[in-house]
Amino acid sequence: MALRSTRSLLIVLVLLLFVPGFAKSQVILIPEVQGTGIVMKQQIWSLMINNLSGTVKKSILYITITDRTTSQTLLEANSGMLIVNPGAKRITYQDLSPVNFAVSIIGFSDVRQLNQPMPVGDYLVCYKLIEVESSPKESLADECVKISTEPLSPPQLIRPENETLTREKRPVLSWSPPAPVNMFTSLSYDIIVSPLYEKQSPQEALQRNIPVMTTSSVNNSLLYPSSFTDLEAGKTYVWQVVATDGGRFGGKSEVWSFTIMPDSVAKIISSAPFIRLKKQNNETTVLQQSILKMEYFNALADSVVHVEVYRAGEKNNKYKQSFSFDLRVKGGQNFLEYDLNGKLHADESSVYEVKLVNSRKEEWQMMFTPKNYF
Repeated sequence: MALRSTRSLLIVLVLLLFVPGFAKSQVILIPEVQGTGIVMKQQIWSLMINNLSGTVKKSILYITITDRTTSQTLLEANSGMLIVNPGAKRITYQDLSPVNFAVSIIGFSDVRQLNQPMPVGDYLVCYKLIEVESSPKESLADECVKISTEPLSPPQLIRPENETLTREKRPVLSWSPPAPVNMFTSLSYDIIVSPLYEKQSPQEALQRNIPVMTTSSVNNSLLYPSSFTDLEAGKTYVWQVVATDGGRFGGKSEVWSFTIMPDSVAKIISSAPFIRLKKQNNETTVLQQSILKMEYFNALADSVVHVEVYRAGEKNNKYKQSFSFDLRVKGGQNFLEYDLNGKLHADESSVYEVKLVNSRKEEWQMMFTPKNYF
């Protein structure tokens, strides 16, 4: 029985030798490039070649990269002479040198940066191994791989902070680029601002409501353009940033909201006094709508001071909930203003301490209870 099985297997193998395409299968090409995520350029040039023919093959490897969205050829290249000995071997860029580029779009041909990621996009990477000594030249193996490169993180919104008040009816919108930024060769942004109505989520407002502003920028900050109508006091808006790279999608930020401060509240804050900081201060003032206003005399050569805000009585508690920041100062009298909206979630029933520390480690203080109108 075993003899009959062995004889049948030999017959099948002999027949396969006469089947078209079997010779090609004697050389197996396995690309090492990953399918999704951050794809490093060096992965494109790495592959395994397993020569099962038992003979040495003198060959040339051809590589083509095509944009799957536009069908544009982004790279066409071929290796120098590649000697493929029997057995399996891992091939890298160094084994393929010298590489000749027939087509090379920016972002794909810079082999000096093989340790850099490919530009974001959807690609088809095709390999073809051609034997040069056969006549006609024979294709030993070919393989194509679909890859989708995407950033590690999308754009991150910075300012205005989420669910905060702003006094500016034309605020500065700022965000950080998607990461890693060197995945992009022509980075730009589409920015959209829409009104938020009662009982809507920010995502729903962005999808359903007519935008009050849509514009583009190559920078990662934007002063609300004068070509659009001022945002209205007392109203809440949502915004989002979408990154593109030469027309290819590069990630979208979260949807954040902010509210334009009502004129009545802005007047209250404007009329509120600046509280003089003292080394010992037991008086408690009212902080209007989380806008901190301090009077400080800088007798030193300091250009920056450090400020910390925390609940009263927790100064020496290492687990205290606090918020700290730096402020620029000039010599002499300073009237300092800082917006704590969205940074310190202050409870109106609590008292808070403010501590300003200069370069001599001197501490200047004030105390407040928060009062929110909106």
